[in-house]
Amino acid sequence: LPINCVVFMDEASLPEESHESLKVLHYYLDDPAVSFVAITNHILDAAKSNRAINLFRPKTDKNDLRTLAKGCMHSDDKNPPPQQIMRMIEKFCDAYLKLMETKEFAKSFGLRDFIHFIGYLRRHRGSTLELSPQFVLEALERNFNGISSSDFARVANVFLSQMNSSVEGLKRRNIIEILKDSLEEKSLAQVAEDEGAEAEVRYKLIIDTSEDDSMARLLFQHKILEKSTTRVFSCSDFPRDDEMQKVHIISAIKHAALEGQTVILSQTDDINESFYDLFNQHFRRIDDSKHGRRYYANIAIGSHSKPCRVDPKFQCIVHMRQSELADAPAPFLNRFEKFLVSQEDLLAASMGALPVQLRKVVELARDRVEQFEVAVGDRNLYGRNKQTVDSLFLELLPVSCDDRAQRSLSVSVSAAKADAEGDEDNGDDDNDDDFEAFDDILEREWQAKLQFILENLETFLKNKLGFSFPVKSDDAQKIALAEAVFSSVFGFLSGSDCTPAKRKLIDDPSVIGDWVAESLSNTLKSVKRLDLSSTDKLCQAFAVVSVVQWMIHHICARLLQIATPEAVILSSDFLPKFFSLQYLDHQGHFSLEELVKRTLALSTAKGNLAKTVCFTRTSTAIQSLPPSDSSEKPSGIFARLIPPPVEFFTIKLESVPTLEAFKSRLDDFLNSATLQLFLVIANMEVCSTRQINLVRMMAEEREESAASVKLRPRKAFAILLHFPPSRGCTKPCYPSLFLHSWDHVYLE
Repeated sequence: LPINCVVFMDEASLPEESHESLKVLHYYLDDPAVSFVAITNHILDAAKSNRAINLFRPKTDKNDLRTLAKGCMHSDDKNPPPQQIMRMIEKFCDAYLKLMETKEFAKSFGLRDFIHFIGYLRRHRGSTLELSPQFVLEALERNFNGISSSDFARVANVFLSQMNSSVEGLKRRNIIEILKDSLEEKSLAQVAEDEGAEAEVRYKLIIDTSEDDSMARLLFQHKILEKSTTRVFSCSDFPRDDEMQKVHIISAIKHAALEGQTVILSQTDDINESFYDLFNQHFRRIDDSKHGRRYYANIAIGSHSKPCRVDPKFQCIVHMRQSELADAPAPFLNRFEKFLVSQEDLLAASMGALPVQLRKVVELARDRVEQFEVAVGDRNLYGRNKQTVDSLFLELLPVSCDDRAQRSLSVSVSAAKADAEGDEDNGDDDNDDDFEAFDDILEREWQAKLQFILENLETFLKNKLGFSFPVKSDDAQKIALAEAVFSSVFGFLSGSDCTPAKRKLIDDPSVIGDWVAESLSNTLKSVKRLDLSSTDKLCQAFAVVSVVQWMIHHICARLLQIATPEAVILSSDFLPKFFSLQYLDHQGHFSLEELVKRTLALSTAKGNLAKTVCFTRTSTAIQSLPPSDSSEKPSGIFARLIPPPVEFFTIKLESVPTLEAFKSRLDDFLNSATLQLFLVIANMEVCSTRQINLVRMMAEEREESAASVKLRPRKAFAILLHFPPSRGCTKPCYPSLFLHSWDHVYLE
């Protein structure tokens, strides 16, 4: 047969029209020496369309869609699906067409999603003679997701209504469960025998509701991805990062595909077009007698594209912020299984792993923290958003519990909550009565043991339940926290004689851990319904309430770190004294010197590099700093703000030329025997959120690589984000999410 050579251009609509990249085609189309075929998602401009024959493929109508769906469902002539299933597939075609009439869903979904939805039904139906609503819901969760829970319910009901069912009566999975289920399916293992066939399980698109790109790292923390076999790639937008950096990233991804690793592509918009054949999973299969079956996909570097080998175990995850979703083209989104993941979803997964009654205790503490937020004022907490509190609990709670913690903790928290609301008003008076029952000697012993009792409670929560303590406190803070926590506990148990519990704790502070352990396996009723004459039950109640109050005080104190001074002053009438003292005396909101001392004095529980993000208004001292590439040391006002014994290094982020330059300076700091503080100054009128995220990611990576080495001297990494005073707190320059052992502080 004769062979005709053709120049084939796929995705011809991808080059940006503003750059007129395709204008070079005009000469070759006017005087063609070889045939040319281009495929595009939308009509090219008249200058190109008039130089070629245009073939338009109309939108898929009902008959075409039914034929396509039946072909996807009926892949095995020897085992055709039952007629009742094929009739249901026809109804699903009608449901899809109805769904596409809604503009918001037509933007998010396309024909690929529907075809893979049918493919899921075929792969997983087994030998069943009909499709159950629950099974259809699971297929929809995999292929029509990436939207809010309420919107997904609308989508699901469009399909389920064809079965006379609805999502309300079915079991819906947490998005984390769905994501895990998807990752367990191997894509290339499902590739059909035909050369050029597409894999049946698509790659993943993680839509991150946060702005700090923290979700990619949280997937490792929650064991959803294995760090040893996963690589994360991000494109930098530093001013002098050029095309060579992109080439290095593309080459590294090619190598990861060859090795069968999992890759996360975060903020890689500039190079995504190089992987469209890979994202489509349009593989060529070559049967090699020596090496067996191999798969290839085209990967482009610049204008050069060539087949690259892809290992069957390779998995690709694209990470995108929700705020960027509106600008993403629909054909790009349709290539992936989409998952909208938030801190709230991960927190729900962590809560689900807790014993039932411990979960209720956490829910009670969360309710009180949210009340604290309302009291202080949401807008008075800099960088606060609806995920800030979730991040605090997510950082504190265990990812999973051990066998002891899995025993039932039967505390009627809902009733205790109602009791507590009535008790809090009179808490201070009842607390005074409790202390009056002690003689002077016993009172002094109680005060002396407060810190040790709290430390024993924290030790139990950490070692037995898996709680995490991202940032440790100094002795003064521990004493203040212990006094506040147990004062609140006695207020909660007002009217009860707590003397026996106090005496036991004075004699042996570690007994509080035993009480919590006992409460995990015994049934406790609400505080007011307890038989208070039973010392054992009272001690267990004391322990549970101590856990609740400890969580409330611990999290609210960290939340207060991002409060503005005026908010604390205006809230002073109803804000507990503990929080006012914390803000004014311990958190260093009014002095960079005090903040530096505090940061260096504290060590993190997960590493040996204390990490802090500071928010402050732009000032003369900050503007007087020399450029980062200058050998000049900070002087004048700013130099006097750092305590004299501290050896520090400052870098103005807006003057850093490349990401590699920043990495080099960070490595020099970590390897230095004298430097203690690495201070990054970022003008948020110039620097981008992506740059801050990259800087934070670099600090975390370097901390992990140095985890086996004790840094000497103790080191701290701080990012000072400054913004114009006119911007205020109404439009935060960066979100405050307390994850990965990062502290956030508002500095006045």
